[in-house]
Amino acid sequence: MKTQRLQVNRRRGLALVTVLALMSLLIVLLVALLQLTTTDQAASSQSRNQLEAQANAKLALARALGELQEQMGPDQRVSSFATVLDANEETPEIDGVGRQRLLGVWDSWGDWLNADYRDVDGADLGIEDTYDRGRSRMFRRWLVSAPLEDAEALASVDYAKNAAPSDDNYQTLLGQGSVVRPEDEVRAYLEDTGAGGRVAWWIGGRNQAVDVQSFGEKPKRAAAGDVELASGDRGVLAVNTVPGFENLPEDESILEKLIDQRQIELASVDREAMREKYFDVAEGTTGVLADVRWGGLKKDLNLLFEASSMPREFTRSGKTAAPGPRPLSSDLRGYGPKLANRAFSSFEQMREFYRSYKKSGQTPLEWEGDAPETPLYLGHNGTYGHAADQGYRRTPVVAKHYSVYSLFTTRSSADNSPNQGDRANLFQNDIVFSSVVVLWNPYNVPLELPSGYMLTYTLPYKILPSSYVGYRDGRQLNANWIRLAQGANYNQMGRDFAAPIRSNDGQPIRFEPGQFRIFSKKGLSGYGGNVLNEALTPGYDPTGAFGQRMRVYSNKPAGDSNRWGVAVRLDPWWNTDGTAYYWGGNPGAFGNLLWHPNRRENYTMGTMYDWTGPDNDYVEISGTANNAAEVANYDFNVRDRVQPFCVIGITLKSAYESDYGAVGQRVKDYRSKNWLQSLNATSMQKMNVNYRSADVREMQRLDSGYRLHFTEVNSVNDVSKLFNVDGATQELSSLDVDQLVYSVPTLEVPTVPITSIAGFAGMRLTPGWYRIPNGGGPMNAMSRFNDNTEAYNSGVPGIGVGNSFAQPTIRGSRVYQYHDVSKLYPSSDSGGRGGQASTDSNAFSDYWDHALLVNDGLWDSWFASSFVDATRPTGGNDRELRAWATRFFEDGEPLPYTGYEPSPAAEATPQQAITDVLGNEGYEVVARYLLNQGAFNVNSTSEDAWFALFSGLNKRDVAFRDGSGSLAIRETDNDGSVVVSRFATPVGGVEVDDPRQGVQVEGVGRMWTGVREISEDQLRRLAQECVKQVKLRGPFLNMSDFINRRLTDDRADDLNRYGALQAAIDYDDDAPEPGSINGMYKQGEDMIPFNANETSVYPFQRAAGGSRFTAAPGYVVQSDLLRPLGNSLTVRDDSFVIRAYGEKVTDAGEVISRAWCEAVVRRLPEYVDGNDDPEEPVFILDQVGNPSENGDLSEINKRFGRKLQVISFRWLDADEV
Repeated sequence: MKTQRLQVNRRRGLALVTVLALMSLLIVLLVALLQLTTTDQAASSQSRNQLEAQANAKLALARALGELQEQMGPDQRVSSFATVLDANEETPEIDGVGRQRLLGVWDSWGDWLNADYRDVDGADLGIEDTYDRGRSRMFRRWLVSAPLEDAEALASVDYAKNAAPSDDNYQTLLGQGSVVRPEDEVRAYLEDTGAGGRVAWWIGGRNQAVDVQSFGEKPKRAAAGDVELASGDRGVLAVNTVPGFENLPEDESILEKLIDQRQIELASVDREAMREKYFDVAEGTTGVLADVRWGGLKKDLNLLFEASSMPREFTRSGKTAAPGPRPLSSDLRGYGPKLANRAFSSFEQMREFYRSYKKSGQTPLEWEGDAPETPLYLGHNGTYGHAADQGYRRTPVVAKHYSVYSLFTTRSSADNSPNQGDRANLFQNDIVFSSVVVLWNPYNVPLELPSGYMLTYTLPYKILPSSYVGYRDGRQLNANWIRLAQGANYNQMGRDFAAPIRSNDGQPIRFEPGQFRIFSKKGLSGYGGNVLNEALTPGYDPTGAFGQRMRVYSNKPAGDSNRWGVAVRLDPWWNTDGTAYYWGGNPGAFGNLLWHPNRRENYTMGTMYDWTGPDNDYVEISGTANNAAEVANYDFNVRDRVQPFCVIGITLKSAYESDYGAVGQRVKDYRSKNWLQSLNATSMQKMNVNYRSADVREMQRLDSGYRLHFTEVNSVNDVSKLFNVDGATQELSSLDVDQLVYSVPTLEVPTVPITSIAGFAGMRLTPGWYRIPNGGGPMNAMSRFNDNTEAYNSGVPGIGVGNSFAQPTIRGSRVYQYHDVSKLYPSSDSGGRGGQASTDSNAFSDYWDHALLVNDGLWDSWFASSFVDATRPTGGNDRELRAWATRFFEDGEPLPYTGYEPSPAAEATPQQAITDVLGNEGYEVVARYLLNQGAFNVNSTSEDAWFALFSGLNKRDVAFRDGSGSLAIRETDNDGSVVVSRFATPVGGVEVDDPRQGVQVEGVGRMWTGVREISEDQLRRLAQECVKQVKLRGPFLNMSDFINRRLTDDRADDLNRYGALQAAIDYDDDAPEPGSINGMYKQGEDMIPFNANETSVYPFQRAAGGSRFTAAPGYVVQSDLLRPLGNSLTVRDDSFVIRAYGEKVTDAGEVISRAWCEAVVRRLPEYVDGNDDPEEPVFILDQVGNPSENGDLSEINKRFGRKLQVISFRWLDADEV
């Protein structure tokens, strides 16, 4: 989409009203300067010449302030030092940049990341057009005085690559008195004042350094509930990790007085250290909570979701879809999605996820004392309407669903078939079956499933179509295979019913956090029977089988033992005309499961999973036609008990290959990065395999979280081993033979208010509600609802907000891809017969990069204020929302995120601020009352600053729940390491050091906790890699640009595979290092080669490579670090230092007096023209997310943005420069 944008020429003259406004603004700033320097001048005994030099220095300062106001006053700007242009990011030295410490200004990317925008000259471009080193097409100018003839050059990125001339026309403003390295020195051009003087100035950005005032010791949080509430807090910035600053005092009363570098020197910091780390450590930096994309102030998710109801604009009311952070704007509709109204995650979903801990939520947790658990919640209202409500769906997920086929021999006299005389020495030979289901609670809290509430089809024809053929003495008896089909005759499988999943005592079935539980048929039923009454109950009974039997042989004499046998194969169902059999839509479809709250209502849970297709049609599981497996022969001496001979089912993929026995030679390895690509659903994912294209089928199988599994077995012990069942307890002992965990929480149900955008990382990113057309009867409505909401998984990642891994199903340069994967009733089978045309629901064909798009909607326009209602049963600080606001504004007490401080420029009284913040529009106005202390510009190339940012987490503990559900604290060690967690409240506080083994958590089992400790050495390497990413990608043009992967097909440096922070974490993907942060997950077979699928139809095949454990709990991802750090981050400087110089010269040009001064300046939330409210945006979005210029915002504010405040001014001696 091409959007008309406000056109601002770089330097082409000012309108009179603008000049007057700027002059007025500078007068205000200069008055502030005079107030700061009056005493200094009154006590001065300097000569008139020196006073003139000082006056010229102030003139230089005024010119710098004017330039700063125009260039960095508006919200839609980003900034970085010229070090970002380093030609060789692999070395710590800066190559190819002569003037390394010039501060550059870029226009931000002012549209959606995938949409068209314009460069500084107004020319159209896409984001990929900005990916050159230095993002030159968005560059505005360098903030330093320069000759008029250099005006055009100053507006070029390349200007900084050349060294400043050494002649007398340039003056040193940052020299050996301030810095150590010659490369850090700054020389600026001397401008002639026309009155016997010359001036020079330079501006530096201070948010690219770490803030000393943010180092202060915070009170220890003693209560676990307080630690839990602080999960979104960064703690401190560890300035004491910067060499030379080890003895910096932690007393906040001292630190808050350090407002310039001279004062820092008085705080136990050696001056040489200050010179060495001038660009790594700053004093009193703050940031404005501004939206750098659209302009205006950010809106607050906390206050939006804390309100008893949301404004209509955020709800589905009167709309065809529930609004979300990233609307389906015209740029997205331009891709031509098949379902143009189905968008992405909605504000309704986010709100209900956020409010889970509250008793007032629509889908609240239940509390037993201070221990939470989640009830089952389906998320829609039944068969006939199937309108998704606003709650957050929580159900168990099907992890495995198998049919176990067994031989079963009885004496003919014991059989219920028609009487044919005495059969005492004759035998009947049947095939019987049982179902084994493994359900998974993917949440970090216990989940309860009401007994009998869930049902599953168990008849083989409704699970996976199969057939058998008889053998005698190893030879196939006939060419025609017999279907294992429904019917009432003795040689058919019985009636069409579903079996309920029930507890043994009628009580709800409890799943511990992340727990997998196995359910099976207990005991052997009599012949026939109603499957609805034959429940699956907890545990695995190897002797179990349903009463339905398929008669294979009758009246065989005892001497024929081991002569008669069977083979079973997968057998797609086709009608005689070559069309697909009606059940499931596809001939090889896996049957569905139902929720059954009462006899009149059924709720679907995952339907019609068709893996087979022509490639796997007619695979024999136990036979000699296609493999070397032995035929399953009946042993007449083994009577009245099951003899398992094959299993067929669907299973979640794991990091380890499944055993296919003798059939394995025909089966491809379809393992993938399963925890990342597809483990997000509330139910088993639907697949309509493409019968027309082998390539598309391959993509579907690689991308799916599930796979078809079948193998022959020889005994009940083989089956127990296959399902990894403990022989003593008959419960699961591991997920598979190589992966010994059986509890894996991957999704979060918050037990505490979320105080960081990355706190939504544990929320599923499945689409929100949208209107599904009615028609076709209730079953069609049910199917449409299931397909379009619960079963839809195309491009939805396994982890949520704050992460950006490329989806291999979508080209690197795009956020959308169509795939032909939604057809039902295919009209040709593997034999090539023709038939009727298929139908296409389009339900799964729209593949979106959901994570990138939701990130794009959140990180620039929203923030988390941490004004929350913290009342909950867990103890600790349980203040209500009003109490937090009152104590913050009236008493100066910190919020749960301790980095926010009241803005001194807000003219309202504390009482008025409280009223505004708690009012209906509080989410819109709260940012005007806040400054972000220690805000850190991610365009920084300071390794020490990045390291201090990360190391500050060492002062931050992590709350966790033990096996009983009680809160406890995992304290950090004093060895420089930090602890991060996937969840605000993980289960178990011990980290995994071997993903195969997991850790034992009492009351829960062997699990992955999601807790990780990152060592000091790993943090140092992470800081180095972050700087490398800044140089490769920077400057980042907005926060979305930093969080998200690059939109390009260029494979250079893999910048399109993940966001910058994840790239820094996983720097060793191509050459894994055991000691790296995720090194334990990258050993040998853990890694999928990056060229493994070169011939597949993956549009972005390289994105499929990497660790199979990627995004598993414990595998460190971006959001694990962004949860505590995200509130601190920005892409621009709001705090600045200005060095100004003035001199008095004779008519002959001789310098007779000099003066240097320094001012520390910060930006405030208020606009220059105070007639506009601070939150007024530069661009406004319509209902579908299309931007347009805001005509209500004054031209002055569009040009000059927000007010600047001089907070420190001092004169410098020559040796200080």
